[in-house]
Amino acid sequence: MVQSVSIDNAPVFKTWHIYIALVVVNMLLIYADSQLVMTRDVYYNILSDQMEYSRIDQVYEAVKGYSIWGYLFVPLILWLRIAFVVLMTQFPFILRDIDIPFKQVFRAGCFGLLFLAVGSMLRIIYLSSLPSDQVDKTILTFVPFSIAQFLDAEAYGTTAFAVLSSFNIFELLWILMISKGVASSGKVNKGDAILVTSFIWVIILVFQWGLGISLEKING
Repeated sequence: MVQSVSIDNAPVFKTWHIYIALVVVNMLLIYADSQLVMTRDVYYNILSDQMEYSRIDQVYEAVKGYSIWGYLFVPLILWLRIAFVVLMTQFPFILRDIDIPFKQVFRAGCFGLLFLAVGSMLRIIYLSSLPSDQVDKTILTFVPFSIAQFLDAEAYGTTAFAVLSSFNIFELLWILMISKGVASSGKVNKGDAILVTSFIWVIILVFQWGLGISLEKING
């Protein structure tokens, strides 16, 4: 698998160590989110306008019952998520006959997702501190240290607020980490690496925005 023993000549963990840590952290975050944020009362709050409480109970129990599959697929989903970003990052440089090693960007992607995991942890801490009747579909998309922190969630739709929440310090650190992985190849300067990574981040954000709009129309 992908391996590396150092960054900037400093002793560090191998990539597969970091990947395993990332898998464990994400599993813990999924568990914490299900236990502390997505409680039965929150389900009542966000679904009461669409179905009766008895039906909501059935949905809640079904989600709980199938949650084990979510844990089993975490390693695969994370690998695909990182690999997708790596391939997207490599593509514009391949067009210029510049070979960016997969393993370097993959390693950087693991570190980048660890930063996003910190944001998810802070999000869970914040949401779990709110009364369940204040947790709705919009506030569930909130990420601390984002533009959304300075805005009134009630003034925005769920998708718009989610996009604004994406502009946060953790996403910035993700961009910088991926850029560092690209630049560490020695074949690309830091400016070009940041430019390409930022462009990829925008593409992903636009895709998420489009998907969110489509889901809102379906549910609406």
